[in-house]
Amino acid sequence: MTTRIAELLLHQFIQISIVVLIALLVDWFFRQRNLTRFRYVLWLFVLLKMLTPPVIASPTGLFSIAQMSSEVPTDCGVAVISSGLSRFQQYVLSHPGLVQTAVVTWLAGVGVLFFVWAGRLKRVEHQPGKSLAHRERCERIVDEICTELGVSARPVVSITTSNFGPAVYGLIRPRIVIPERVLEQVSDRELRPVIAHELIHIQRRDTWVGMLQLVAAVCWWFHPLAWIAIRRLSESLELVTDDDVVAVAGVKEHDYAHSLLSVIEAGQLSAPVTGTVGVFTCQVTDTRIRRLISRQTRRSNPALSIAFAIVMAVVILPGKGLLIAASSTASTATATHSLKSGTP
Repeated sequence: MTTRIAELLLHQFIQISIVVLIALLVDWFFRQRNLTRFRYVLWLFVLLKMLTPPVIASPTGLFSIAQMSSEVPTDCGVAVISSGLSRFQQYVLSHPGLVQTAVVTWLAGVGVLFFVWAGRLKRVEHQPGKSLAHRERCERIVDEICTELGVSARPVVSITTSNFGPAVYGLIRPRIVIPERVLEQVSDRELRPVIAHELIHIQRRDTWVGMLQLVAAVCWWFHPLAWIAIRRLSESLELVTDDDVVAVAGVKEHDYAHSLLSVIEAGQLSAPVTGTVGVFTCQVTDTRIRRLISRQTRRSNPALSIAFAIVMAVVILPGKGLLIAASSTASTATATHSLKSGTP
């Protein structure tokens, strides 16, 4: 059982590494052309790849295609890479003590990260703001924006004395959390774009994406490329939400940029808790502000985004084949070498 878990983790570790490295190149291309929604779809499917065990094979899959490597010359790049990965896999799995230690360490890391995350979120819930006027003010603005956006179910608004937020968390009943310190220093006009930002997160059910990010972060806590992918997804998600705040909520780019800067000035630096989404001050970067001021927000064609999502699904999600094919390739290489040398 332990060996099987280690084998799946090793398969997935290698495939995630390859996918993230390729995605970084594609992301650079999209970034240069300001294709924010395509960037979001790209990193969303990288996240799904991180959570999809390598047990599905498909002729369209990037890694399943490697099964054909046994039919190509052994000096082909695919065959060489597959053979090298196979030897690495065999070396790791041939040391039971190493495998057992690795699996136990992985499980310990999963447990520690889960309790750290739960503790951070619990501290937010146990630091409620006490100002009834702030709560009523937020609820009034939320009601107004919900009416404008056509949101039927008004979310719960929580005021906190911590430096968490503005943010949204919760799956079934998402909750908007706003620091009391921000409300004390930000006007209604400056607060409206921020609340619109959070409501669009709720409308798109982005908290489910946040929860998948949490699961991926807990499972792949030891993989630096996995953390890079999670951060890139958060970055692209916020940029897409900026676009929707301007296009759907009708907020002017300049007013929105001013609102984000006001939140930064009003509150201390707030870092996001994995599994939540929102206007965390550490994510309000110069790039986001310049993009708003220079009016570079845009909404891509939904049909193109859906087509790109389908391509991503059929290409990167199937994972069965790469390392299995490597064994086949190694056997073929041995047989070919024996025939050429005349040895049985």
